[in-house]
Amino acid sequence: VWVSIAGAVMVGASQGLLESTLPGIASLYTELSNRGIIMGVVNSARGFSNIIGPALGGALLDVYIKLPFYTAGGFSALAVVGMWLMKCKYNPGKI
Repeated sequence: VWVSIAGAVMVGASQGLLESTLPGIASLYTELSNRGIIMGVVNSARGFSNIIGPALGGALLDVYIKLPFYTAGGFSALAVVGMWLMKCKYNPGKI
């Protein structure tokens, strides 16, 4: 029981840190005139993922019990590559 409670606390803390950090990072890579558009896209993507993620995870779980975890790992790897490519494009001298 205590492990579940500790896990829930860690997930909640991580989620709280990411909720404010990710839009801030995204806004750093755009011009001031486009910042509102970027924030809208980031928030829309977050809302879309909150709807589609559980449904996709449930469908993948029906196929193979480990498939949702492999899919999440793949999406995480794509996000890391995307952020690295974005950093290369917008800050070429600071890598």
